[in-house]
Amino acid sequence: MGVGRNLSYTKEKFFSVGGFRKHMHITGGDDDLFINEIAPKSTFIVRQDLEAQTTSRSPDKLSKWWEQKRRHLNTSGLYKFKHKLALGMEPLSWWFMWGTALVLLVLPTPALLVITPIAFRYLLLYGTFIAIGRKWKVLDAVWVMPIWELVLNIAKPAVLLSNMISKPKRWM
Repeated sequence: MGVGRNLSYTKEKFFSVGGFRKHMHITGGDDDLFINEIAPKSTFIVRQDLEAQTTSRSPDKLSKWWEQKRRHLNTSGLYKFKHKLALGMEPLSWWFMWGTALVLLVLPTPALLVITPIAFRYLLLYGTFIAIGRKWKVLDAVWVMPIWELVLNIAKPAVLLSNMISKPKRWM
């Protein structure tokens, strides 16, 4: 799945599919959906070097961050199923891991059986993020990953509930 802010395309490619016209009705994500529309029909090159990296500024207030998450989640319903599945695997694995750990803690289970899957998951995640962090020189962000993961995996269901009550109606 491509994200518009870190991809480029030619003017000809943009106009060959009508630009963002198909996605004008949504409050965000038109660039993502556009890239996903043209990517299967296009030749593309993946650049993983530091010079190709883009950085986005995070919202400076919690309320702005909340609205951004609401827009992102609102747009995600328009993604292809395979992309929804891929994006959902990480939070699902987190909920499954902690849910299983809680059940095992209630049952008479050896501590090693509870700790091993948690340790395995975090070793795998940290190994991946450290490798990426070294390559892109952003290692400082890796160490707060468990805190971000906790906050995001609790906030996402709250954002979903918020969107079920009222849809975001404007650009923020």
